[in-house]
Amino acid sequence: MSTYELVKAKAAAAKKAAGKLAITSTAIKNKAMLAMAQALLDKQEEILAANAIDMENAAAKGMKASMLDRLKLCTVAWQLCRCKCGFDCRCKAFFF
Repeated sequence: MSTYELVKAKAAAAKKAAGKLAITSTAIKNKAMLAMAQALLDKQEEILAANAIDMENAAAKGMKASMLDRLKLCTVAWQLCRCKCGFDCRCKAFFF
């Protein structure tokens, strides 16, 4: 499958899921967001290592510095919830 076909298939799947997501409760969506955030934290080292390889490859192919800056990922410094009370606390501390 080509990159174009893969992206097209993913976009179609996202469009199909959007209808179900629209009627999903806020509590379930919040749990999903928290799970995704935790997964990113759990895989942070692996993600950053892969990004470093991408950066090296892009630089070797002559990508401009301004584009490299957009490609570079940084260490995740935020906490899931600053007040530690959980995602459903509505404390507005999520991702800050």
